[in-house]
Parts: sequence; C-alpha cells; structure tokens
Amino acid sequence: MGRAFGIIGGLVAILVSLGLGALGVRALAQHQHASAVAIRTAAGVDEAGFVSIGGVDQWVTIRGEDRRNPVILIVGGVGADGPGTVLSPFVDAFRPWERDFTVVQWDPPGAGKTYAARADAFRRTWASTAWSATACS
Repeated sequence: MGRAFGIIGGLVAILVSLGLGALGVRALAQHQHASAVAIRTAAGVDEAGFVSIGGVDQWVTIRGEDRRNPVILIVGGVGADGPGTVLSPFVDAFRPWERDFTVVQWDPPGAGKTYAARADAFRRTWASTAWSATACS
C-alpha cells in the first residue's frame, strides 16, 4: 500500500509540475504578445473601456501611434461572420494601420463586450420583439 501511495504521489507531483510549467509558458507568451503590440510613441493612445453612448455603456478600444492621426471607426456586430461578430479580439490585424490612423473599435449594443455586459437585457428585448412579431400575424 505504501508503494501505491508513493507512485500516486509521484504522478501528482509530475502533473502539478507540468501544470505550473504550462502556466509559466502561457504567461511568457502573453507578455511577449503584449510587448509586440504595445504603443510606444509619446503621442500614442491605447485605451479600452466602457463609454456611455446614448445612455448605454458600450465597449470602445482606441489605439494608434499618434492621436492626431485621422480616425478609422470599426463597427462590430455587422454580421460579417454572423450577428454580433466583432473584430476587437484581433488587435494584431489592425496593428499596421495604427502608424497612420487612430483605430477605434466599437462594440455596439448586441455585439461583443457590450452584449456580454448586458446579455440578460438584450435577451429580454429579443424575446419581447419576437413575441410582438408573432402576435401581429
């Protein structure tokens, strides 16, 4: 019985070591990615957060190497890949543009982080609208 506990203990130690090692590798990769996409210019901007637009808190990210550059507004949830699809997780895709433009990504109501923050309210609205649509027929 003592030998079985020793084997199990050794396996647990190996699994814990592998798990901690994987977490360390993940943390290193995240740090390297953040460093690669960092805005390093003095006039640069890199902000993200909820902004009240029309009384509704909506997720906006703003990135660019010079805040005086012209703005490109990227509107999420336009249905390119389905309703509510957003591009904000793909910050790398727009990195080349950030030298010449200030890239603003907006998750409007029903899309991305704006949807996630108010999912219950949106579901109630959709259900109410669906009910109204079927009651009219």
